[in-house]
Amino acid sequence: MFNGPDKDLKPVGHVRCMKKTCAMLSALLLMGLVMALPKPGITPDSWLYGFKRFFEDLDLAFTFNEVARAEKYFKYAELRLTEAKEMVERGRSEYARKLAEEYERMLNRSLEIAEKVGEEGVNVTEVVATSTMTHLNVLEQIYELVSEEARPAIKRAMEASRRGNERALSVLGAYEPERAVEISIQILEEKAVEVREGVGEYQRVLNRTLSIIERLKSEGVDTSRWEQQITEVLSTPGELGEVPGAPGMPEGLE
Repeated sequence: MFNGPDKDLKPVGHVRCMKKTCAMLSALLLMGLVMALPKPGITPDSWLYGFKRFFEDLDLAFTFNEVARAEKYFKYAELRLTEAKEMVERGRSEYARKLAEEYERMLNRSLEIAEKVGEEGVNVTEVVATSTMTHLNVLEQIYELVSEEARPAIKRAMEASRRGNERALSVLGAYEPERAVEISIQILEEKAVEVREGVGEYQRVLNRTLSIIERLKSEGVDTSRWEQQITEVLSTPGELGEVPGAPGMPEGLE
């Protein structure tokens, strides 16, 4: 977990170097929490692909437990994403649009079910919360490689991934608030390094995290370690360079 540098350490240049190193290690730790994306297996350019999708549909049709259905929809959403990546890397970007639309549909369906079952779906929402940030990175890579015609669908999938992350953390925050805070702080640590993600999104994650921390504090939970982490994370962007409109230090955390 990111603990930040010793503020009394000298010289100042060494402190800044350590801050940058810790932030980068935090981003790597976040990636380590996410299960590797599945291998694409049979891809859409194969005559066997229709059979693959048929058996997926059959699998969903005969899965009656709602939590298991949510898990499977998410698994198949990830498959569509890795298939899209594979096809684009092979120079077959004409498949990317349809696969991105299927990714979006299946991710949304997984979340709809998880939200409906509430606390029983917490494990699903935790996986979605951690994995969708990796999904977003993959979609950004795909976006740069596809034709202009396919880009709107990829952009919609990117937005679905962002919304999916927010929805999953919202559900997780209701039932497992401490875990939601930990994941949110890890996302903030990654974005402190990848400031190109945008200040608006950074601010949304920050506001949601602070809201959960305040709720936990009102319930008597010791939140000092998370407040310290956020203070250190927020000091990182300034060390990496100015970000116009970047959020300031929240009141009470200075």
